[in-house]
Amino acid sequence: MEVQKVPLFHSKLSILIFTAFLSSFFGSLLYVKNLKEIGKKKDIVPTIVSSILWNILWLNLFSEFGITNTTVKLFLPNLIAGFIFTTFLWNYHFKEIDLYRSRKLWIPIIVIVLVYGIFISLHIFF
Repeated sequence: MEVQKVPLFHSKLSILIFTAFLSSFFGSLLYVKNLKEIGKKKDIVPTIVSSILWNILWLNLFSEFGITNTTVKLFLPNLIAGFIFTTFLWNYHFKEIDLYRSRKLWIPIIVIVLVYGIFISLHIFF
């Protein structure tokens, strides 16, 4: 009987939350940790580069169409990217993975709180 190693992944929810509140780049960092866990290292660089290009594309689109609403500019591309990570890409890269252990969600949440805390502090004091 062959014992199969159960991978330790960031869950879809943690990737979606991290992507939505920070950016597709930061979401891609969680996603590529999952790729690394199952040995799909050749997909790491394209995933990160694509997430950076995604942000650049959306910044250009918002500029081109004169969209100035900060909430839309901040969350719309990130939510769409999070959806892409947790549906299309997840089903492509992890379709053979039926069972995985979830990494703790606390570390991504702490990072989000720290990043927003720093930005809010800088905005208040400067």
